[in-house]
Amino acid sequence: MRKRPITAEDLFKIQFVNGPQMSPDGKRVLFIKTHIDAEKNKYVGNLFTVEVASGEVKQWTQGEKPGGMGRWSPDGSQMAFVSGREGPSAQIYLLPSDGGEARKLTNLPEGSIGDIVWSPDGKHIAVTFRPLAENRTTKAEKERKEKNGSPPPWEIETLWYRLDGDGYFGQQRYAVYMVDAVTGEHRKFYDKDKLGFYSFDWTPDSKALVIAHSVHRTEPMLKKPNDQIFVVPLKGKVKMIPGLAKGPKGNVAVSPDGKHVAFEGDHVAEEVWGMRNTRLYVSPM
Repeated sequence: MRKRPITAEDLFKIQFVNGPQMSPDGKRVLFIKTHIDAEKNKYVGNLFTVEVASGEVKQWTQGEKPGGMGRWSPDGSQMAFVSGREGPSAQIYLLPSDGGEARKLTNLPEGSIGDIVWSPDGKHIAVTFRPLAENRTTKAEKERKEKNGSPPPWEIETLWYRLDGDGYFGQQRYAVYMVDAVTGEHRKFYDKDKLGFYSFDWTPDSKALVIAHSVHRTEPMLKKPNDQIFVVPLKGKVKMIPGLAKGPKGNVAVSPDGKHVAFEGDHVAEEVWGMRNTRLYVSPM
């Protein structure tokens, strides 16, 4: 094939695969595949599985807006995924892994869903969620248009107020929410990070989340990185894991016996910005 420079039209041929997760029985891999719809000029992301033994690929959703990710339930009977199919805000849906219609689980207010992680007992789903400011919801916009009002100005108080691919979010921040995996009822569970950056995993007994985040209370982006890891029980007091050095931490994973936590990071706490050599650490709980 003759080589040629890439063109803008070539972008429509690119497909992105992310969020792979092995099924509990080890027979299938769940993932999201995203592409650009040339006619509508927008990204479309759908849920797929691939059989490990045969390589057979199956598509589970059609024409979805790009969501966060798909996640198997612990018993493998359901797949949770994020969809904006009923608008104006994305919600979590549950899809039977043996086929059938997806069921909307949550009724979150307008906002953005980040990570979703099932509890090992399958009773809860921990979710990072960032609500829209009340003056920017669909309802508020409709009321302004009825009164011929103008969009409200952005009130910026910190350096963290927008992101490429995410747009403007102002002072709104992600927090960790707890969702009942049967009823869809939700509640804000944890919101101690000033930037809304959380990495978390469940303990094997489903009684607590282990969460890493910055401990700086003001302008973390201007200060030397100091992330710490906390054990946050569903009921009881929060405990910080002692003895961890300063520096960034992420991709938290609790050991199967619940005695250790692994995480990515480094101990270079002097550099606020710049390239870092990420390392893997393991700490007693």
